[in-house]
Amino acid sequence: MRRNLVLIRLPMLALGTTMMMLGSAAAQTPEIRYSNPATMAKPTGYTHVVEVNGPGRTIYIAGQLGYDRAGKQGADFREQATLVYENLKAAIESVGGKM
Repeated sequence: MRRNLVLIRLPMLALGTTMMMLGSAAAQTPEIRYSNPATMAKPTGYTHVVEVNGPGRTIYIAGQLGYDRAGKQGADFREQATLVYENLKAAIESVGGKM
């Protein structure tokens, strides 16, 4: 029974995610703002930062990788980890936050 539920839920989750991605470009409103900080490599197919203003303010930040502004991956673990934190800091500061 549990396996059947998983088999049903996974396609539904994938469909919902796809619909959100397809509709995201058209969903830019004064309440929802999509942005990519200039200090980060421009992603393909998603946005680094989404700011939602409603009854409260919520900031969504995409998972960050160890890439620099030019899209080049850091040479080793230490450099990649540093780039991840620099990218997170840039994303947070782009919407007025501080680390």
